[in-house]
Amino acid sequence: MSKQVLSKQQARELLNEIIEGWTSEASGPAIATDPNHPYAQVYEAALSLIDFTSNLAYSLNLIKAVVYEAAREGEDLDWISGEIWFEIRGSGNRSRQQTALAELKRSHVLTDAALDLYNRRVQRLKPVNPTNP
Repeated sequence: MSKQVLSKQQARELLNEIIEGWTSEASGPAIATDPNHPYAQVYEAALSLIDFTSNLAYSLNLIKAVVYEAAREGEDLDWISGEIWFEIRGSGNRSRQQTALAELKRSHVLTDAALDLYNRRVQRLKPVNPTNP
């Protein structure tokens, strides 16, 4: 089965739905109430990141970076969700770079793809500081 990659338009739609769901006073968009919505998995990860960091601006910068990276690199929704969960782990006790390195070491096999992912993760938000987004 081939993966369904995100177009730039779909990336914008996804980001709009995440932001709308977070800021809506009502029940939120369909993405928030329908577990079968195509973006539901990403939406859940995004809201978890926002809740975990308690920093909306920083979280939205991370989410935007991941979604736009996916559109640019031809990644699918599963990849986006996985990378947002990585960002949650990277926002914990360790730095993002330490978390990326730990995950690289856990892969046990250093492939070009694993090293590329490590580099992408480390470079994703180089200029952004979580305490001062």
